[in-house]
Amino acid sequence: MKANEYRAWDIRKSKMVYNALQTSESQQLVTVNADYFNSPFSFFDGCKWMEFTGKKDSSGKKIFENDILDVDGLTCIVQWNDDRCGFGLFNMSTNKWVKHDLIDAEKFEVIGNTYEK
Repeated sequence: MKANEYRAWDIRKSKMVYNALQTSESQQLVTVNADYFNSPFSFFDGCKWMEFTGKKDSSGKKIFENDILDVDGLTCIVQWNDDRCGFGLFNMSTNKWVKHDLIDAEKFEVIGNTYEK
């Protein structure tokens, strides 16, 4: 299995926490951002968790779930697509999945996310 990395949107503080949680390839909890979360398991309450997709955009920025991307002029959000069993790109204008997927992620640009505006 692959190692996983997550960021979290702290609903109470309206703040994005990067490197919030990481797992090893064996899926054991490796690190929690102890500088931000002050007590065990406090990080689960009041946070929206977003997984790193394993891909980077055209400038080398990591692409996470709920990121907003410029995809060939389309504004798309990265979301889990159950039909594809993986992350997909949802066109925010048409409310439809686009044919592109994250295989070509290095051609796209992260322009924001659904929480930080």
